[in-house]
Amino acid sequence: MQNIFLFQIMKKMLLIIGRKKNINLLILSGGDDIGLYEKRDNTELALIEFMISNELPIIGICRGMQLIHHYFGGNIITGNDSFINEHRASLHNVRIKNEIITVNSYHNLKIDELTLNSKLSILARNVSDDSIEAFVGPKILGLMWQQEKDEYFSDYTKQIIINFLTVNE
Repeated sequence: MQNIFLFQIMKKMLLIIGRKKNINLLILSGGDDIGLYEKRDNTELALIEFMISNELPIIGICRGMQLIHHYFGGNIITGNDSFINEHRASLHNVRIKNEIITVNSYHNLKIDELTLNSKLSILARNVSDDSIEAFVGPKILGLMWQQEKDEYFSDYTKQIIINFLTVNE
């Protein structure tokens, strides 16, 4: 009961702060699995709620993408051994439209496609196992790869983000 109360207070505070500080973009970073740190989960869920209710753009990176999926009622599941070998601290290929790009991967959890909300559309899939690697929605971009961990920011990922931000100005 206390956590629900604190979550409601946090949402009201975010609304006040967000409007006062003119917040216009939320980037949810990668990190620990959802459920390990309840305070982080609740804070980020409140931020997602604020951004969506104010029609402001969100970019979710890895865990951030999974949390957006979770926010919309989707399930996150642990991959099998083959999935984990492909996705845990490795590089792999993803298909975006008709292009194949190589991205990094640091996760062992995946989006349960059967629970993907109809507001989200698949943008990219893993070439080997067909898992979801990116999605888009109204003012939402989710990427499972963590570009910031690479030596340089790929031109292709830059363009995806620039296009998303341009459309959502």
